[in-house]
Amino acid sequence: MDDIRLYAGKEFKDPAELAETETSASVGVQLITPQEKVEETMGGLVAMLTNDDTAYAGGEKKELDIRPREVDGTIYVPARFAVEGLGGEIAWDDAEQRLDISANGRSIQCWVGKREAALDGEAVRLEAAPLTLEDRSMLPMADLAEKLLGVPENQNTRYGIMLLGGRAAALTDKQIKDIYDLLTYSRPTKEQILKDFEPMKGVHPVSYTHLTLPTN
Repeated sequence: MDDIRLYAGKEFKDPAELAETETSASVGVQLITPQEKVEETMGGLVAMLTNDDTAYAGGEKKELDIRPREVDGTIYVPARFAVEGLGGEIAWDDAEQRLDISANGRSIQCWVGKREAALDGEAVRLEAAPLTLEDRSMLPMADLAEKLLGVPENQNTRYGIMLLGGRAAALTDKQIKDIYDLLTYSRPTKEQILKDFEPMKGVHPVSYTHLTLPTN
């Protein structure tokens, strides 16, 4: 729907009659995608925002204990949240300063401060070394996705959002915007949208009967 024509009055007006009036005005309308549809789009995605503690994994919004951030041009994400959000396991060896990761059918070892890592027993060189920030292990997002886990990733600078797994690399700009909105405010469900419009029945029949909510 590109725009909607509004009528303020108590009497029923035929749409054709309203179209001929000079006092009408058109306004731009952006339909809100119901929360259920956004969550369906996300599937097995892990979503995080740069410099924000709000994230999404396992079908629900979560609060991070450390925020993703850019360090020397590289985006770093919380290691435990990212790995476990994708269904993996992670352990920390304090003596070796090493992360042991099991995810996506892969066995991974990487060390804080070192670009050398091991993937299924084979040496791998990362573009950036893992870090410890605020007593939390942080991994370079691109290396984690592409070189270690072998899952899609999407670093969308327009919305400052980072996506891992699922269909991360294939999402449209509108779908990414919907995910960003899901993280940054409480998006209404389809049932809530319909409930909010219910009082309009019989009051503004022209506006209500010609307003169609999306079904997909």
